[in-house]
Amino acid sequence: MAATYKVESFGRRHTIQWTGLTTAGNASIEAVGVRFAAAVAAVQATGTFGSATVALHGSCDGTNFVALSDTDSTTIGLTSAGISEFSTGVAFLKPNVSGGTGDDLDVTVVLWAE
Repeated sequence: MAATYKVESFGRRHTIQWTGLTTAGNASIEAVGVRFAAAVAAVQATGTFGSATVALHGSCDGTNFVALSDTDSTTIGLTSAGISEFSTGVAFLKPNVSGGTGDDLDVTVVLWAE
């Protein structure tokens, strides 16, 4: 099954959820445009990790993506189910899944508009 995503908004809260992510399908994960600056945001990864690492990447131009950092300036890299808080002003977000075998992950980002 190919990875999919959906975007939902409720007031100032905006949610982006990618499902069915795998290391093998990482190249096909779609980036999602962010339409506002997020002073407060969180990324959560759940599912079967199979030694995979989930990073959150951002881009200002939609082409060149780099790993984002959490609120302690540590690069976001979840290796088991968890949540990491961050803030961002990038225009595009997408998860990056690497190093796993037999992985099947869901990644949810919640952004609070200023």
